[in-house]
Amino acid sequence: MFSSFSTENKTGGILRRARYLMGCLVQMDVSCEDGQKGDEALEAAFTEIKRIEQQLSRFLPESEVSQMNAHAVEKPVRVSSEVFVLIQKAIIFSELTRGAFDVTSGGLTKMWQNAAKEGKIPDKEEIRCVLEATGSRFLQLDAFKETVTFTRPGLSMDFGAMGKGYAVDRAVQILKGHGINEALVTTGSTLYCLGDGSKSFGIVHPLKTDQFMTAVPVQNQALSTSAAYERFLRINGKKYGHILNPRTGIPVQGPLRSVSILSDSAMESDVLSTACYVLGPSKAAAVLAFFPQARALLALNHFWNKLRIQAF
Repeated sequence: MFSSFSTENKTGGILRRARYLMGCLVQMDVSCEDGQKGDEALEAAFTEIKRIEQQLSRFLPESEVSQMNAHAVEKPVRVSSEVFVLIQKAIIFSELTRGAFDVTSGGLTKMWQNAAKEGKIPDKEEIRCVLEATGSRFLQLDAFKETVTFTRPGLSMDFGAMGKGYAVDRAVQILKGHGINEALVTTGSTLYCLGDGSKSFGIVHPLKTDQFMTAVPVQNQALSTSAAYERFLRINGKKYGHILNPRTGIPVQGPLRSVSILSDSAMESDVLSTACYVLGPSKAAAVLAFFPQARALLALNHFWNKLRIQAF
């Protein structure tokens, strides 16, 4: 996704670098008096995101995720300790969000992407078949050997709603390790603002995308927004949002237009913004109760094409 945020109160002396990684433009700003030190920190942080992409991307044949997707239904696939822990966390997220986030929904994503290419909406039988191969209950983990087995043919893992947030968290840790105390890392829909001073970030109005709906102060926190106004599928002239409901197998529909989550962790804000968008306003509050450090801002359609904003 393209960036849904703008930074206010920018100061001078900022080193800024941007690269295309993990399917989006990754931008980092660091404040550092020593230019060489700043460049080294930025290079190390970008290298870390590239490393994570090579682990988690389902588009790279040699990634650990691709290896699982290709072979885990046939035999246990050994993964790195890091990826094994991420899968364990993904399963917990799935349980806490009542399946609104599901790392095994790669089959649904591929089905709808193919539908957009072919110009044909998947029929009920096709959706049913893919849903039958979706669910973290079909992941068999061996913690001692750190192996993963798929117990259902057709299952496909996709870290799209979690991986970028994790990459942001790791990049921030790398910057800290290089002595950087003030920085901004963004991967489009997720950002992390590091530093002592609070900065405000504008959240795009989902009905008037050239305007900001509101501004949110962020300090040593992550902010993620999920919405369907920038990324969508077009089938037979009709737009469908890119965010899929893993429980129904179809794009999310309803009055909700965007969800923004503020949290201490970019991975958590990334997951929760997607999950709450899927759940809708009536069920999001119950899930957020499991994450007391997270704050949510939900924008819903109201009368006369206006927005109603709910905060949790």
